[in-house]
Amino acid sequence: MMTGYRILASLIICFTGYLGSFAQDAIVYGSLSDGHGSPLSNVKVIFKNKDSIIIHTDSLGRFQLRLPQGNSYTIFADIYGERIKFQNVLSINNYGKDVELEMELQVIMDTLYKEILILPDIHFEFDKAVIKPESYPILDSVARWLLSNPSMVVEIAGHTDNIGPAEYNLRLSQRRAEAVRQYLINKGVPPERIYARGYGETQPIADNSTEEGRSQNRRVEIRIIKK
Repeated sequence: MMTGYRILASLIICFTGYLGSFAQDAIVYGSLSDGHGSPLSNVKVIFKNKDSIIIHTDSLGRFQLRLPQGNSYTIFADIYGERIKFQNVLSINNYGKDVELEMELQVIMDTLYKEILILPDIHFEFDKAVIKPESYPILDSVARWLLSNPSMVVEIAGHTDNIGPAEYNLRLSQRRAEAVRQYLINKGVPPERIYARGYGETQPIADNSTEEGRSQNRRVEIRIIKK
């Protein structure tokens, strides 16, 4: 079991009124992000009491569910084949009325990566997730490298500059990471060894106020999870 994972924030509770003759529930609005504030999308989150309640985060790392009051829940997240247990237990009192809870979960992803490599000369059509042909040679070499290391598991990480809305950039980077992943799968790399995640503009490596800096921030990385 990996360590370094925790619930980031305490619960924020607001009352929303009585449920009449129905059992009182807590409506939980949550989000899941990494240590840099980047949302973790399409992740299975499990709330376990006597039974397990399973939900998936959306493209912005958000989730919503209803939980009966008067119970405590252990929280897990399935990320890259590992089931991560959060240290904190979510305890919901009996409030006598319907309540809303807001919660933020954070996974310290930096502890997961063995190595991060920036792929040079990976280019896409403007404002699209279409890989340009001049990028094929480097991606072909990446595919050969992965095929020659059959135990390796990697994340394809997509990044953008800060031009345009942050939410749009996040989705664009996800689609571009998925395009690279699909290219490598088409070259014979098993899909279970490649994950794709977009980070948008949340992890710049250069100054976004200059064209040179923005060019460096528009990048694709390979993050090695298992060698």
